Amino acid sequence: MEGWIKLHRCLTKKAIWTESTPEQKVILITLLIMANHTEKEWEWKGEKYKALPGQFVTSLNSIVVKSGQGVSIRNVRTAMKRLEKYEFLTSESTNRNSLITIVNWGSYQQLDSDSDKQHDKQVTSNRQASDKQVTTNKNDKNNKNDKNDKEEVQDISLQIENLRSRYSESQLKIIDEFFGILKHTRKSAKIADSVIQNIYQDWEKHSSAKVIYGLGRYIKSPTLHDKKENYVLGIIRNASASEVAGGTKHGGNGTTSNVGDKMPCRKDSITKGQTGWINRPEEV
Repeated sequence: MEGWIKLHRCLTKKAIWTESTPEQKVILITLLIMANHTEKEWEWKGEKYKALPGQFVTSLNSIVVKSGQGVSIRNVRTAMKRLEKYEFLTSESTNRNSLITIVNWGSYQQLDSDSDKQHDKQVTSNRQASDKQVTTNKNDKNNKNDKNDKEEVQDISLQIENLRSRYSESQLKIIDEFFGILKHTRKSAKIADSVIQNIYQDWEKHSSAKVIYGLGRYIKSPTLHDKKENYVLGIIRNASASEVAGGTKHGGNGTTSNVGDKMPCRKDSITKGQTGWINRPEEV
């Protein structure tokens, strides 16, 4: 694929950029580069049709390869989920690949000539009328302020998701169990998202192994369950390297034994785990 794309400076002021990790920024730009600039014929779900500007068929593996060194499948999964929440893109999957649509492609890559501008308008009209479209363009330039407000509301949950990304799946189960217990220290049995975010940010000062060690001690000690997050942070902060190493060996971080074996896992955990994706083959 030849040519170039436009990258507007205003992107650096948006939450989708300022709250993203370096890997997510690379993936965002890579997706813009991978998108078709003009109409292109693709085979989708056994039928042939023209992919519109801003659309392309690909796979997670292909995105990883094109993003370059330092980007993993997990990075791509997290970034795709995040970008969909921000309505930057939509994704429709089959057993083999995914059709990605960059929402408001025309706004990002508006062409200069009048004829090209008219072409973009026609493409938008065709998308709304086509039964094969993935999504309609829901973002109108006149509603930019509304969209920015919506992005601010989503910021906290997306930041929490980013803060969770450094933990393994087994560690996230322990974290979710911790929050399931911790919420009962509140009269409402609920913890505000902003408080959860602050807890994760406090943990950032310590290694993941140290965090999981502290949570493991808390979970396995019912007498501590009336204590709040600051008490648990004290356990994490004061844990020695030898204690953490011993906890790891005996299942303190959930690697060789499950904390839940001694303490039933609560189903009403406050935080959801990450959703898995199915790896797909290279683009066809």
